[in-house]
Amino acid sequence: QGNCKAESAVKEAKKILRKCRVSGLDAFLALLDHCNTPPASVQVSPAQRLFNRRTRSLLPMSANLVAPQAVTDNELSRAKREQRSSDKLSITTDVRSI
Repeated sequence: QGNCKAESAVKEAKKILRKCRVSGLDAFLALLDHCNTPPASVQVSPAQRLFNRRTRSLLPMSANLVAPQAVTDNELSRAKREQRSSDKLSITTDVRSI
């Protein structure tokens, strides 16, 4: 169970590479877009957490989005807490409906 996140990341990367091979698109651009896309639970992309800004891609975006913008740990932990509480709420509602 300790490698769950690592295995999930590898599975996601393999899926992206497989789709790119089938469609003939550039795999590096697809991985870049994946790194720039924030997950629904955190609202901050992995690239933003690493570089404190969005990385450049082929998608058009304004210059202020590429400028450095620090993301604090408090913001991330607050978003994760909110996600956990909503998950708990959905679990308890599912159990009560049975």
